[in-house]
Amino acid sequence: MSKQNKSRFFFASCPRSLEEMLEKELIDNGITNTRIKNGGVQFETDELSGLKFVINTRLASRVYLEFHQFTLNREKDLYKDASKVSWDEVMDHNQTFKITTLVNKRALSTFTNPLHYSLVLKDSLADFFRDRDGSRPNVEKQNPDVSILMRIDQTGNRPGFWVSLYYDLSGIPLSNRGYRLPGHYAPLRENLAAALLYQMNYPEEKSDFCDSMCGSGTMLAEALLMLHDLPPSLLKIKNHSEETPAFDFFNHKWFYEDKDLKSKFENEMHHVMKKFKNIDVSDKIIFGQDSEGKNLAQTRESLELLFPLNKKVILNRGDSTKLVQPKDFKGIIFCNPPYGERLGEIEELTSLYYDYGENLKNNWKGQTAFVLTGNPELRKRISLQTSQRTPFYNGKIECRLLRYNLY
Repeated sequence: MSKQNKSRFFFASCPRSLEEMLEKELIDNGITNTRIKNGGVQFETDELSGLKFVINTRLASRVYLEFHQFTLNREKDLYKDASKVSWDEVMDHNQTFKITTLVNKRALSTFTNPLHYSLVLKDSLADFFRDRDGSRPNVEKQNPDVSILMRIDQTGNRPGFWVSLYYDLSGIPLSNRGYRLPGHYAPLRENLAAALLYQMNYPEEKSDFCDSMCGSGTMLAEALLMLHDLPPSLLKIKNHSEETPAFDFFNHKWFYEDKDLKSKFENEMHHVMKKFKNIDVSDKIIFGQDSEGKNLAQTRESLELLFPLNKKVILNRGDSTKLVQPKDFKGIIFCNPPYGERLGEIEELTSLYYDYGENLKNNWKGQTAFVLTGNPELRKRISLQTSQRTPFYNGKIECRLLRYNLY
């Protein structure tokens, strides 16, 4: 087996409740050796396939590559056992680094302070280079050359603990696509928006799409990328350079020393840009409406970063409870109304939910409507029969994506 086709273990993290959907996305990308774990999916594949998944995943928050594992019998042995890692194969002594530690629930009774164990691992790594080269690499919390994740697990009934060390391949979370500007009060995470669209079966049938309370435009941007089969990392790839690499693994020794793997991955990025430049703009309708002018202005700015795709997006200022479907529209209308916990009081929202449901009933016949809400009482004010209720978490808020078939 050639070096670049060497099988490696990866871990893709995701928001709570998206693990099964993430596993399906891996399988759809040709990666079948998967295992769902709490907070994500572990998978095994060759290095190039793993890196191509970093480009293409719409659901993962981060993707990690495992580089070392060991069994830890006692908490106080962490420094000694970690000193056996060949740290010079992980990074150069003049590179900066950061360490994060995650401890599973069963191990927390023993490893009670994850920050402390990050410091222990940091000392073991730094002392390795001091003893070998006479100087210690520096910690950099904001933009390190190498980000390392240490997971400490206790599984089954076997004694001791299992410690896994990973590279963080993405650095900046993959959910940060780069098109969304700061300033919106309660935006959906980009990978949650993608998950919602997957659940709506968009764009399986190349449907038209309307977000009737579009806010900062996250759903519209994700719909655009999906409709044109462009990866969510598009802007990172567009802005890639030696000074600002698209992903953190360009700084990783295992990657930049493997010239063949680096060349193959750069070809993948070139293919993305060629596809983007030669895109055949769809005739499907993507429509966004919001009652706040500042939201629409922000949406326009965000979509402008995805130029020229935004030329086909219709944006309108207006009341969602009075919105009528655009001419020749055939597809999905979506709404993520306020829940009453962050953006307004429940009493003020009761009529909004009721009026929105009545407008769907009267003006959107023949279409499919979806409403995401985290308030069980308010959703009862929509006097329509739900055909499906799917749980999602919007941050820490447990929500339901409600489907209405409008006849």
